[in-house]
Amino acid sequence: AGLRGPGSVESASDVLDFSQIFRRRRDLGFVTDPAGRVLAVTAGAEQALGFAAAEIEGKDLSSLDETGALRRFFESPPGNVSDLHVRFHLRARDGRILTLESTASTLQGEGGAPVGWFFSGQNLQNEGFFRVLFEKAFDAVYLVDDEGMRLVEANEAAFMLFGYSRDELVRLTVI
Repeated sequence: AGLRGPGSVESASDVLDFSQIFRRRRDLGFVTDPAGRVLAVTAGAEQALGFAAAEIEGKDLSSLDETGALRRFFESPPGNVSDLHVRFHLRARDGRILTLESTASTLQGEGGAPVGWFFSGQNLQNEGFFRVLFEKAFDAVYLVDDEGMRLVEANEAAFMLFGYSRDELVRLTVI
């Protein structure tokens, strides 16, 4: 009830009707009200931050932000947006600072008024995230050592583009 089309809901709490699907997501995801109070978090956010959902939900998301970027975001929201890229730094339970690259989308109510925010992002310090980007990139990507300009590693797209096997390619130099 309350859904009026893509991104349109009666209130931000209507998003919780989809909580089982949302909560299972492995990305760092948050649904907040317009002021930044957390309504739901993903399993990925719980795992990365070390907090249980019950410890985060109901709190101001910007209270975990180390730089104040989220506080400024919620105080002067950019209006209705579908894909605004934001970067912020959250403090995990163990004290680590996680740099999140996130997409923020407005949740719109009846008449298009913003009723909340949906954030979906990745921890930039997560080596596995970069490994997947490297391996799955459609562009040829290769790593070169900075001394001998020797290829150290390449993704599948590089093998296909250059026509070499992995063993052949990593024996080449760039120059």
